[in-house]
Amino acid sequence: MPNEEENCVPPMKRQRIDAGISPREQTSEPSPDLGERLRFVMLCNVCHEVPHPEENHQCTRGHIICDECCTRILAEAVLRNKEAKCPQCRVRISWPELSTNLILKQALWELPSRCGQCDCEISNKSLAHHIQSECRRRQVACQYRCLGCDWRGSYEDCAPHEAFCTYPHKSADEILEALLEIESRTFYDNQGLRECQERLSAQRVFFFDVELSFRRQSGQHRLLLESMPISAFEELWQLRLRISPNTDRSQRKLSYSLMLMTVPKESLYVSFFVNVPDRADTAKQLMDIEPLLHKQRFRLAEQSSGFKELTFRSPDAIYRLLAMQPVCLRLWIFMNTP
Repeated sequence: MPNEEENCVPPMKRQRIDAGISPREQTSEPSPDLGERLRFVMLCNVCHEVPHPEENHQCTRGHIICDECCTRILAEAVLRNKEAKCPQCRVRISWPELSTNLILKQALWELPSRCGQCDCEISNKSLAHHIQSECRRRQVACQYRCLGCDWRGSYEDCAPHEAFCTYPHKSADEILEALLEIESRTFYDNQGLRECQERLSAQRVFFFDVELSFRRQSGQHRLLLESMPISAFEELWQLRLRISPNTDRSQRKLSYSLMLMTVPKESLYVSFFVNVPDRADTAKQLMDIEPLLHKQRFRLAEQSSGFKELTFRSPDAIYRLLAMQPVCLRLWIFMNTP
């Protein structure tokens, strides 16, 4: 009879074979592709979502935080007058101390994504070009729009529409009528732009990049920011920014007011609005505030405009503003005629 010891596999060799096989390969479950595994290790440590390739930040110890979460952490720290910390390792974070992980940035651009219109899978770096120029469901206009056709639809529906478009067969009078109607609609759509152009063409117009700092406190939250005096129209002005005391973060609101600090010799009819200056931290932050023009008569008995609510394009825009170091707004002032 053969020796049983000769048929036994050496334990050490068995351990080496087992060690070379991952637990996932030892099971019958299919292994996810490399893209999915990479996506899992690139998640933000706060919201557990994949950050945008151009908007990933890391603390000094390498923990990844997406731009939205980072902005919220910094803004809440400013409101509470506390030091912002990484939620993973509790090390101090600030805009100068945060950095971009270049390897993560390049890897995120290579990860596949799905087009939201045609469900086609394509890399992140090619997605914008695909949506704009290649997607079969991208929005296009009829080639006869120069004749007055205002049809817009998906690219795959464009050819059937153009085959039966009636505008090439219209008379000159009908085409002229359609073009005049489009011109009329465009005129009303651009009314706000023309008004802004008229204001900017005025002889007496000022704009200032105003830095605001906290002046008062209420409990744990600081609610009011004020600027240094601003000189315009031979008067001194002050910009104030008020933060709503609402404890619900999703409903936080900001409002601002313009105050005349000196005694005017006569009534001043002023128009004003604020937006984000070009010294903002990111390009998208320049469009965070919807500029709304306000008109106010300033006189001895009425030296404040009252607080006007700031209109933000997204909830995260509020936190991007408060996370600025320091908080800064561009104030535009126009002198009106009575």
